[in-house]
Amino acid sequence: MTLRVTATAQRQLVAFTAPALGNRWVAVTLSLANTGETKPLPVDPSAFSLEADSLLYAESPLSARADMPCPAAVAIENGGTLSCQAVFELPWTSSVNRLVYDDTMGRSAAAVIDTVAPPVVLCKGWARSSNCDFCLQNLSSFCSDQSRNMNTACAEETTRQCVTTATCPEVATGCEPSVACAIALDAYQSCVADRCLSSCS
Repeated sequence: MTLRVTATAQRQLVAFTAPALGNRWVAVTLSLANTGETKPLPVDPSAFSLEADSLLYAESPLSARADMPCPAAVAIENGGTLSCQAVFELPWTSSVNRLVYDDTMGRSAAAVIDTVAPPVVLCKGWARSSNCDFCLQNLSSFCSDQSRNMNTACAEETTRQCVTTATCPEVATGCEPSVACAIALDAYQSCVADRCLSSCS
């Protein structure tokens, strides 16, 4: 069998759900091919895990709501290939290493992950309307805690123009905010999306 990772990216929301505070979603787009196994390879959430700092993180149940979820009731026959996406929740401070497949019957494979792409800022490029503008102008009543935390955690980054803490905050190209700032930015942007996505998309 062969296991490949074609893309790995952080997500702010999965099925309109933010990760626990201090955690992040990592979505892995994968391709699993049966290149000679006579017994089909099962594909279900328990078969995949994400290795980060020598720890294995189980696939999140929210993988079922991913853009291209892996079907749970499918097995790959000899010659077949399946491409899909699995979502994992892991701590912000962890360093992603590999995607691991294990069917618990002695067959396993792993694919190295070099980089995790930063999340697409959800509020960037929203189609503006009166409903959208109203929602964005009233964020202070919805996301006040997240906004305060972001401004505190990202004070240094804001001073050196690494981060813009506007209604739709952004990180400057080539800039690496601290972990605390990145967590706070993600929490604020998740709140913005949670409150205003339906009005602005």
